[in-house]
Amino acid sequence: MAATAGVPGQGVRRGISLENGQRMAAAMSVGLLTERSARFIAEDPQAVIRAAQELQALVWDIMRARYEEECADHTAIA
Repeated sequence: MAATAGVPGQGVRRGISLENGQRMAAAMSVGLLTERSARFIAEDPQAVIRAAQELQALVWDIMRARYEEECADHTAIA
């Protein structure tokens, strides 16, 4: 897992710290992080943050649309 996360000294010259590698390994062990996403985080953390922000905005849009539908349904019933 250390090599996947890009921890220096595991066949990797530069990357994330050992502590952050351990944090990634913990997230991977419970299924919150895949090897592919760990590599992306180590290679381009800013791109991952931008993608996560876009995903968060999408989830908020979906939640807002559902709330508006529920409000419309309740208004139609009343």
